[in-house]
Amino acid sequence: MERIETGEGIETGEGMIEEALLSGFRGDLRGRFWKRPEVQPVGGLVIVHGLGEHGQRYRSLAEDLTAAGWCVVAVDLPGHGLSPGRRGHIASYDQTLREVGTMLDSAATVCPDLPLVLLGHSMGGNLATNYVLRRQEVARESICPVGLVLSGPMFLPQKPPPRPQIFAAWLTGRLLPWWTIRTPISGDRLTHNRTVIEEIREDPLMHNRLSLYLGTQLLAQGRYALDHAAALDLPTLLMHGEDDPITSHRASESFALRAGERAEFVSFPGLLHEIFHEPERAHVVAKLRDWLTRFEAVR
Repeated sequence: MERIETGEGIETGEGMIEEALLSGFRGDLRGRFWKRPEVQPVGGLVIVHGLGEHGQRYRSLAEDLTAAGWCVVAVDLPGHGLSPGRRGHIASYDQTLREVGTMLDSAATVCPDLPLVLLGHSMGGNLATNYVLRRQEVARESICPVGLVLSGPMFLPQKPPPRPQIFAAWLTGRLLPWWTIRTPISGDRLTHNRTVIEEIREDPLMHNRLSLYLGTQLLAQGRYALDHAAALDLPTLLMHGEDDPITSHRASESFALRAGERAEFVSFPGLLHEIFHEPERAHVVAKLRDWLTRFEAVR
């Protein structure tokens, strides 16, 4: 286990090109592809975003990684961002795992002959992990990434509800899957960066909706991932802010311990949930870039 002290931030570079991208079984999931034409590509990173957000929020991370030769793809999940669907709801968890597979397949078309790494944040970490663990079951024909990166993955919430409440929510979610709850978007629980907090407040694509079906599936599938961590067969980097008030830092550490030598857990003291948007993000990005070098294609 590695514990990294945080410090000053970094500035993003220039010269990156953004292209629109369509993905999904119906070709209706909206995404974007970032690259730098003057930099020899060494790999592709596919980002699965968190609940209530969208892929465009990872543009700054793309600026950092494209400077090192990585092509970056981020697609809005169903019910999020520019993609269609009821906000905060999915019709089927397994189908959403298959959609993660289509994101990797789409990335392979724009990043041909390059190794692909899957990165999931929060809810996206739940989906990315279960995609890797269950790919042979739900998406056998889709691409298997060469590595997995998890940022504040939603294995368990910071304050898990008691089991009777989980069962009651699960039962209600089965009976009324479309029933949606709303909670205020509190940017100061996500990051200390005041600029990002204001951007969240003004972003029309951000939402605060969560259907009972999606919520109970995230709890159940997060537990599944923890219980099956030993079956993980890819090199995995788990990164988590120690002061994250939303997802469980301890659950990430537990997953890494259960996964064994394939997983590396990195803890960031003082950071909240969105480690890629914190003022001290330079240390997070540097760790990610260093870890990714093991997969880089020969220049």
